[in-house]
Amino acid sequence: MNSHRLLARLLVLFPVLVLGACSSGGPKGDTVMKRPDYFYLDPSARVETADEMVRFESRYRLYGAISKEEARAREGHYYSFPWTTTDKTSSAALLFEYRQANTGALVHSLRVPLEKVRRKNVAHVEIVGEPFELNGKVTAWRAAIERNGVEVASTRSYLWE
Repeated sequence: MNSHRLLARLLVLFPVLVLGACSSGGPKGDTVMKRPDYFYLDPSARVETADEMVRFESRYRLYGAISKEEARAREGHYYSFPWTTTDKTSSAALLFEYRQANTGALVHSLRVPLEKVRRKNVAHVEIVGEPFELNGKVTAWRAAIERNGVEVASTRSYLWE
């Protein structure tokens, strides 16, 4: 009786074992989005912190701004979305959808073409200048990597529905 059960299990598992051994190590084109980096720049705020990297980020974003108007035009949200892929043959795009404080539930979107895809990539998005001044702070966002018009990876903020 026990040998019949063992034989039945082997017959059920045989196709899985054979097909698993024939695979080529995973699907082509695996794309993974890592944890995004975010920075909010307020040029009028004095950064008081012991962390040199936070002070550097403000100085880096404001570098070259001579007047207060130029610095004010750089106020806003800066996002960096690191992502990895095994498919380096086709181009990609980052679709960034977001909501802002002054426009409520209205969803704004940006499409950033990503040329020269490598194994490790970073896509950057800035909500600064007129869009920031008119519509206010970003309240929720969603980012997706698209390859040939198909979404292959995404990430979102906690408040995105």
